[in-house]
Amino acid sequence: MPRVAVVSGGARGLGRAIVDCLGRRPGYFVIDTRRGPETERSVEENVKVWYGLDISQEHAINDFVECCLKGQQGLRVPDILVNNAAICVPGAGREILKQTLQVNFHGPARLSKLLMHHMAEKCEKNACGGIIINISSGDGELACLNSELRRVLEEVQTEQELNQVLADLCEGKCLGGQELAFGPTPAYSVSKAALNVLTRLQANEMERQELKLRSVAVCPGDVDTRMCTAENGEKILTPQEAAENVVWAIERPLECPSGGFYRDRQAIPW
Repeated sequence: MPRVAVVSGGARGLGRAIVDCLGRRPGYFVIDTRRGPETERSVEENVKVWYGLDISQEHAINDFVECCLKGQQGLRVPDILVNNAAICVPGAGREILKQTLQVNFHGPARLSKLLMHHMAEKCEKNACGGIIINISSGDGELACLNSELRRVLEEVQTEQELNQVLADLCEGKCLGGQELAFGPTPAYSVSKAALNVLTRLQANEMERQELKLRSVAVCPGDVDTRMCTAENGEKILTPQEAAENVVWAIERPLECPSGGFYRDRQAIPW
């Protein structure tokens, strides 16, 4: 039986490259989810199913998961979930932070939570096991954050605590108006740092419940897409090169154990 892979944000850039990279390999059934077509690309050989999913909308995620569980519209419960869809907006106003967190953190968190135990049940008989890959960023490293926010995130022990921290940030109840993070896209940095914390919490839950799943965060590096902020002289990967590193995480469980943060096929600090 082929391994089923769900990739969010598959319309363009890295997401499209991941879909193509998996689709070209034997043994994968790829479900490409995206908010809208955004390209004239049709359902090709590399994509078994295309599904319109707005990861920022809770009801849309619920409907997608229900279709997966019931086998409707060609969907199936995945063995592999790649949370790739993201936005990157300059600034850190409350509305920008809320919008960014909704897409980059809350959507992936909900999708993962609804699918995790169904994936584990399916993968119990699968020699390869299952995996949740959260596409992160070096901008989400704790060293990029306000020192107080870094301390708070390091101490988070549950997803409920994490959600409360993020809610307080959005409501201006903490940090006293201080900068959230360094750089021109602090909201993006916070969202990716939160996704990293989620990865750690997911991995802990999987281990505690002895689920045959892994959860890892992958920083693809500076990739030649419209979200790229690399400066002259920095190494920039093609989307195809970056996608190969994501597929490495899927196919090399011994080299990429659960609960880690990886870049260029190497573990890096949170």
